[in-house]
Amino acid sequence: MKMRWLLLLLLFPLCACLKEAGKNYYLHQDARDYAVFQQDSRWVYQNANNAQIDTNTILNSALEMKTSLILQYHYEVHYSTLKSSWYRENLVYTAIANADEINRTAISLKYAAHLWLSKDIFAANLQVNQAIFEKVLYVKHYPVYEVAGKTYTDVREFEAIYPPDYTQQEIDKIDQRTPQRVWYARHVGIIKKQLFNGETWHLIQHEVKQ
Repeated sequence: MKMRWLLLLLLFPLCACLKEAGKNYYLHQDARDYAVFQQDSRWVYQNANNAQIDTNTILNSALEMKTSLILQYHYEVHYSTLKSSWYRENLVYTAIANADEINRTAISLKYAAHLWLSKDIFAANLQVNQAIFEKVLYVKHYPVYEVAGKTYTDVREFEAIYPPDYTQQEIDKIDQRTPQRVWYARHVGIIKKQLFNGETWHLIQHEVKQ
């Protein structure tokens, strides 16, 4: 009898793990509203410093379900590849559900042609002044916000930050053309961005699909 109870006690943690193995995490609705868009969505930005125009178009997008082999759960991932008319390189946006196991979605950006580090530029389900992974900070919420003469509602501002354990070598790997501070409007996407290289771009036209 003792052996039977001992065996049950040993198997209980394993059974509990197996029970959680099928848990699913999906993209948070915040991310879907602000930063997840479909193929053929289009944004036109203007450089505030020299009036250059940059058109970003989603060439393709895909929604997949992945499995965490270590933690044994499933999580949703949305990939988007954008074409920049000015930089003439593809940009890759990746939205990953359950970024820290409490139903948050983090979205990162990088240039596909480089091995440089990607930067997190949006995080869902955060409070103002809260950061995720010490990489992206939710700076402020604006009921209304004006960019290039147009007024947008329900705008969120994020800042890509350096984790305190980053070495100078890791910082140097960040593509200076990626956004450091970003303003998102619900159902519009990025309406303003300040890049690591100091440039500021304003949205002047958009046509999006969600």
